[in-house]
Amino acid sequence: MKGILICAHGSTESETGSAVREHSARVSSLTSLPGYYGFNASEEPSITDALHKMSADGFDEVIVIPFSSHRDSSRSQNFIGAARYLGMAKLKLKIEGMACEKCVAKVEEALKNKGVSDLHVKIGSASCTYDESSVSEEQLVEAVVDAGFPAKVKKGLF
Repeated sequence: MKGILICAHGSTESETGSAVREHSARVSSLTSLPGYYGFNASEEPSITDALHKMSADGFDEVIVIPFSSHRDSSRSQNFIGAARYLGMAKLKLKIEGMACEKCVAKVEEALKNKGVSDLHVKIGSASCTYDESSVSEEQLVEAVVDAGFPAKVKKGLF
């Protein structure tokens, strides 16, 4: 299971606690991944405490996002932007039976209904990005098959 740790190293709970908690909640809402946060070793919860809690809660993969307390810094915004793509997977499908633009539109509709993004469909193939916590690779293949086209996952580089 994957989770996010907002790492406020170099600041204290009293200095930036509310901002760090707000940042953690925002990143969690953007990614649909649980968010935790930690401060310097002398603060509660410490970064180590947060990692131990995540481990106890069953997480086996942690994405660490540094927190910047500098208001003029764009780093935090960059991390939030990048966090939108955490938990996302890429999929490329080989699709049989497509012969025209109506087929392309039918496959596009089937995949859009599953909540994919960055969708590219052409005769014989489709590629997209999807949220692994919302839909599985198998469900996406099934959606294309249900639309009337035999499909299978194309392995290798995206």
